[in-house]
Amino acid sequence: KDSCSFSIKEAGHITVNLTEKTPYNFIKISPSGKVPFTFNFYIQLKQISENDTKLKLTIKAELNQMMKMVLKKPLKKGLDDIIDKLGQIPFHQYS
Repeated sequence: KDSCSFSIKEAGHITVNLTEKTPYNFIKISPSGKVPFTFNFYIQLKQISENDTKLKLTIKAELNQMMKMVLKKPLKKGLDDIIDKLGQIPFHQYS
């Protein structure tokens, strides 16, 4: 429910946990256990109007220059994939 495990070819197996949340506003996801680099993943939501919400995805990672070069493309692709999947979710207006 509050954790997820996955593999990144360039970084290995990673498990993350939901570490902080504010309903309808903010989610922070952090790694657990042994990871090849330290990072936090943030999801921020901001309601613009009744039927319009902006979403901001941010990854803050502590990487040396070599790891930055290796992981920049896969991290961007991962964020792009998340955005694509979110765009496929059928949202319904609730009254």
